[in-house]
Amino acid sequence: MCNNALLNRQEISPQTEFKTDRVFKLSSALLIAVIIACILLLSAWLQHIFGSTVVLVVP
Repeated sequence: MCNNALLNRQEISPQTEFKTDRVFKLSSALLIAVIIACILLLSAWLQHIFGSTVVLVVP
């Protein structure tokens, strides 16, 4: 019984594989990295200007 299940699984698996050239684009990954770097730099600059004070603004 287990052998039949294994054989059936091997027969089905090639049909369910997806063929993709790339998972992600290099330009998209670099864009995300640049955005994160800019946010980190802005955060460090704001902390330098205002210090580590916490302000909660509630409308």
